[in-house]
Amino acid sequence: MPKVYFSDSGVRNYFINSFNPLSIRKDAAWLFEGYVITELIKNGADPSTLKFWRTKNQMEVDLILDHGPKPIPVEIKYKQKITGKDVRGLKSFITQYPDTEKSYLANLNDNQTIFKNLNCKLVSPFALDELLHT
Repeated sequence: MPKVYFSDSGVRNYFINSFNPLSIRKDAAWLFEGYVITELIKNGADPSTLKFWRTKNQMEVDLILDHGPKPIPVEIKYKQKITGKDVRGLKSFITQYPDTEKSYLANLNDNQTIFKNLNCKLVSPFALDELLHT
């Protein structure tokens, strides 16, 4: 099943009549994913190269950049503390595609302790152009 994002979250908020602060919204993580994807497109990403990956066992990676010789998995998390559970999808993707050279986690924090064995780099949602030049 494909994921669908609004390029204008204000229009989405209008239709669902929700203008509450992110701190109390149940859809904050979904809005953050949409923000990251919209910013990538604004920075020149071809929308047809942005994919979503999910296995039958429900392991998933929020975004696969398919614009170079090898796909690049990107997990997008809107939370303060990242745990091993949050990168299970990345681990599964890397296991299934062992030639994966890079993986990323888009997050607002700078805690990178979880990434030791993943070859995963933390990327700020405000510096996403790095993903387009890999």
